[in-house]
Amino acid sequence: VRFGYIPPVPVTLYEDINQNEKQDDDEPGLSGVTITIGITDYTTDVNGQISVPVPAGESVDVPVPSEIPGKKLVLFSPTSPQSIQVGGELSFGYIRVDSEITVTLYVDSNGNGIQDGGEPGIPNERKEIDGVVYITDANGQFVIKVQSGKTFKVAAPTETTSGLLLSGDEEREVESGGEVRFGYIPPVPVTLYEDINQNEKQDDDEPGLSGVTITIGITDYTTDVNGQISVPVPAGESVDVPVPS
Repeated sequence: VRFGYIPPVPVTLYEDINQNEKQDDDEPGLSGVTITIGITDYTTDVNGQISVPVPAGESVDVPVPSEIPGKKLVLFSPTSPQSIQVGGELSFGYIRVDSEITVTLYVDSNGNGIQDGGEPGIPNERKEIDGVVYITDANGQFVIKVQSGKTFKVAAPTETTSGLLLSGDEEREVESGGEVRFGYIPPVPVTLYEDINQNEKQDDDEPGLSGVTITIGITDYTTDVNGQISVPVPAGESVDVPVPS
């Protein structure tokens, strides 16, 4: 009777100096990096390797850090996590960074494409770039670590989680050490109210009309307790608003 045993799968972290997405002879492994798979912590050896046991017929997801603390190295390729199976191998290349790009998402209240005084940043917006998730801070900003002396393309979400629409190009070029700002246009308020004195404006004592459905295009809006709806309008465009007679 013979019993077969499966060798573990090697996973390597290395510095991809020439950014060709493979480990060349002169590109060192990254030692001392902790990788947590399930409930088990692995630490890369002097060659930047760990050995991961994989049951026959199964696969295991391997998540690696997006950056190596204290070494100015960020994950380049492939994205994390990646799956491994019996008989395979896996390598993650990191590149050295010495600069950064600041990205700002803000409310472009007047739609002029410039962040003017009084136009706030948009906090808590998520953006994934090359497998790394960034979240804007209280000022609507996040920072991408990059290599100096290069130009990068940065893309922003076309719509925020609160429904603000992007004003301007979705993707923009920016040099390392620079910054890029993406403005978002607030929706236009539309109000239905009872014009008691028929002066064609809503006075303080004239109530909004709640619960009224307004169909714009293929979207139904219902007025709130103040008789209002909020209509997103793309920059440079107009939207027809039909209301019930």
